[in-house]
Amino acid sequence: MEETKQEVANNMQVVEAIENNKQQEEIKKDFVERMTKEHNELNIKRKKLDKFIKSPKFKTLDDENKFLLCAQLNSMANYQMILYRRIALNS
Repeated sequence: MEETKQEVANNMQVVEAIENNKQQEEIKKDFVERMTKEHNELNIKRKKLDKFIKSPKFKTLDDENKFLLCAQLNSMANYQMILYRRIALNS
């Protein structure tokens, strides 16, 4: 059975669509891996800051620095939750 030009064109479109889908999945996988790495690095930094805030040295800081470090910790926790949700959404 000989394929018509239209059938060949249709088959080529299917192959291109499959290849495009594979490329998009690879891009998505890389994207999720980068977000996961960022989430893990942020978690380490957040834990270190939390430990510092609970330490006696924190109490020696002026009020503005204390406030800013607590705000930073809160922002880091929020950002970490956003990353977590984006990873879950794209996995």
